[in-house]
Amino acid sequence: MPHIRAVCQAVIDHPHADGLAFDGGLGLLQQFRFQDHFETRPGDLSRHPVAEWDTASGGQYNVEVIPELNAVGPKGILRRDPMTLYSPQTDLGEWVPSNHESLSNCSNLWKEAYPLGHPRALCLFYYDSRGAYDAEVGYFGEVTSRTDWPEDPGFRLEAYRYAPNPTLPNARYSYVEVQLLGDSETGQWSLALPAAGVEGQARYPRLGWRLSPEDEWQVLREFRAGPHETGALRQKPFEQVVLWEIIDGHLRVNVDGRPVVYCVPANLRVADGPLVAAGPVRLIVYGHAAMVNLSPIRYPDGRDSECAVKRAQYFAVDRTLFGGDPSLAAVAWQPAGTSANAGASLTTVGDEDRWVPEVLFLSDDPYRRAIAYLHEMDFLPVVAEGESDPYETQGENVVVDAKGELTADWRDAECRLVLELDRDAVGDLPDWKGNNKLTVDAGWDDGATTDVATQFTGYLAGSVHERPASHPHRALFVLNARDGFLRLERKFWQYLGSFAGWTLEAAFTRVLNQCGVPDAKIAFTGDSDLVIPHAPRLAERRFDFPETTPVPRGLDRLVRACGYQWGVGRDGVWFCRPPIEYGGEPDFVLDDETAAAGDVTFALRAETVGAAAGGRGFVNSVFVRLDRGLEQDVSWWRDAGSHQTPEAESFIGDDWWHVFVGYDEQSAATLAERILADRLSRRKMLHFRCSGKPGLFPDHFVQVEATGIGVPSGSLFRIIRKRWQATHQGDFTTEFACRWVSSP
Repeated sequence: MPHIRAVCQAVIDHPHADGLAFDGGLGLLQQFRFQDHFETRPGDLSRHPVAEWDTASGGQYNVEVIPELNAVGPKGILRRDPMTLYSPQTDLGEWVPSNHESLSNCSNLWKEAYPLGHPRALCLFYYDSRGAYDAEVGYFGEVTSRTDWPEDPGFRLEAYRYAPNPTLPNARYSYVEVQLLGDSETGQWSLALPAAGVEGQARYPRLGWRLSPEDEWQVLREFRAGPHETGALRQKPFEQVVLWEIIDGHLRVNVDGRPVVYCVPANLRVADGPLVAAGPVRLIVYGHAAMVNLSPIRYPDGRDSECAVKRAQYFAVDRTLFGGDPSLAAVAWQPAGTSANAGASLTTVGDEDRWVPEVLFLSDDPYRRAIAYLHEMDFLPVVAEGESDPYETQGENVVVDAKGELTADWRDAECRLVLELDRDAVGDLPDWKGNNKLTVDAGWDDGATTDVATQFTGYLAGSVHERPASHPHRALFVLNARDGFLRLERKFWQYLGSFAGWTLEAAFTRVLNQCGVPDAKIAFTGDSDLVIPHAPRLAERRFDFPETTPVPRGLDRLVRACGYQWGVGRDGVWFCRPPIEYGGEPDFVLDDETAAAGDVTFALRAETVGAAAGGRGFVNSVFVRLDRGLEQDVSWWRDAGSHQTPEAESFIGDDWWHVFVGYDEQSAATLAERILADRLSRRKMLHFRCSGKPGLFPDHFVQVEATGIGVPSGSLFRIIRKRWQATHQGDFTTEFACRWVSSP
């Protein structure tokens, strides 16, 4: 029988061995949001508030802040277009009155009229003042446009509304209504404006939707805030101005100067399509006389830099810390099928260290506009080549003991290394002040075969010098180390921003570069086009962490939102990848022959996890409720086999619950499925201890064929923890904890 002995080699290197981000090469991801708030300039003794974004510098900047969406966009051009009635004799005119003979109570007493004031554009005057009890009983007028309005149209409605005849008993239904008829795919939309104070009807503007003309109108929302109540009709005309805009899946309705934003539910949207299809527009007046003008909102084109917004203050950049020229981007919404877009730029003030962020809007569509949510400037970090001065344990300075632990979480791995050397040689050791890079290779050698693998890569967390009483002329040097999280958890989100909309690969690399990790120590596998999701509404902040957020916590949320995993491997490489799946071939087969091998011994123990496992043990019913602002995302996943089927491998005959209520970046269904799969795998655990197997690690799969431990032959387990130790007696031992995956 050959003699088996442990092999252990440690390399201690400079803290800069992998690279270093010097001053002048630090990264800075600076993001400016468009919020409706004011700030005071430092040193301004007048203390007058200054708008953060300058949208009123003469006529050059045709841009407005949209405070409800925390966005900016081109300012709409509001004007009266002439409204002309269609004449069948001349085939001229844009607005066609409905056939009053086919519609009961449709008087259609319309005429063209000019309002007083400027501009003097033609309006349509419905001059029937007889009242209406409801939409079926009473009098109304209806006109429809001959031509189709564009997709997702915006409009300005100006109405001079007169009181109905108070002597009529049915004067109880007074509305002005605009209907966007669209098509059968996007449905039809309506905005009804009642006259407040009229008995028997709604008091507030109402938003309606229906899929087709044969369907009943569904009231989606009443704008119930007090200021949005339409004025009561009095003897003199009441003027009312309403703006309607469709922006990024939102309806922005402005009644009498007070805007309200309605986020359209996903089930009413067409994926990658308009909210309202191109189609005619219908205008209806119920139960009173009114003069109306309905005109589309137009937007300026920005081909001559006429449509831009600048930050009111410059942004000073310390060039001693951040070098190079920044890359620029604007997080914006662009209407589908148009060239409307927003671009980011910078201008300098005084010298190259002072920058003024600017957003420029370009478009060739006069009826639709892009809006910008974020201006982003990114000074990329530069990780320079570091200094390497490796020290290898050899000769008299031998490793007498080394041990460590690592898990399938791939974080917070630990290693303890004991060096023995001559007492007089202690002063010859390098001056390791801490945070030095440590790499440990360990395994065994039988004289004919060497089986060695890297067990740990990390950084020194502390050291201890000892002089054992049994060997007064020798000295022990104890080194304690942790993996790369020792460094990363001391980095914060100070110079970083939100990565929503970035690809996961780019964000993962950018964050680690910021922390001084070079590209050579970063590995991304999976979908390189996978994008970190925005919030359901771009106006909402997502992944915009406080500056005091530790980098590991921020990366946890980014990576989890994409359903990936990340950590640092035993080789010191930071990885981001999809969840590990079984590839069809086990990494190790544990059978009776292997367990009885003469030179490599195994101690096996399989356990069935019961209630004693506590809160982190086996469950077969998972309920998740996530808070999403005003909405909630709920999911419930169950494993019926473990509850009701005695033949099931996971059968316990009862339902054990896990309840999660809170916030998570994943959907409730995804989170519940993940938790259930994890908890079901805790039903059976396999533990084995052996002399050898240095190349077996967490996330490797073990197929069990051994008998006598209560595990069905062919069962598959995944290693979740490894403990290893190399001793001065020449032993190399490993202990593995494995979680059940499946049984035949």
